[in-house]
Amino acid sequence: MVDQVNVIENNESIHTFALKYLALYRSSETTEREVRETFADECFDLGFEMDCGHKFEETYGSIQDSFEPIADKVTDVAILASGIFSKWRYITHWAYCAHCLDPENREWFIAAFERLAELTVPA
Repeated sequence: MVDQVNVIENNESIHTFALKYLALYRSSETTEREVRETFADECFDLGFEMDCGHKFEETYGSIQDSFEPIADKVTDVAILASGIFSKWRYITHWAYCAHCLDPENREWFIAAFERLAELTVPA
């Protein structure tokens, strides 16, 4: 899991990452390939942990539920980053016939990346 020291050191990089994927998920022109191709590598480079959503779910609830109602309650960057990475991994490797850009997933990722960007605004 990303520890708080790592989050502080990577704050600007995490913010840039969040803005990149927020723009991709908001755009109707984005392809599934664009949100899959380098995502895992970028997450690993930033120190995000893919833990199947366990820490996120223990703290905030299921990664399968809508993100919007809990957005303001999410305050831990490391747990949010892990949740985002875990949801992406679930969709791309375990969910049958699901895609990151399906409307319900797109909505979840937009809200999650908005929150991640808010939490990592450089000082």
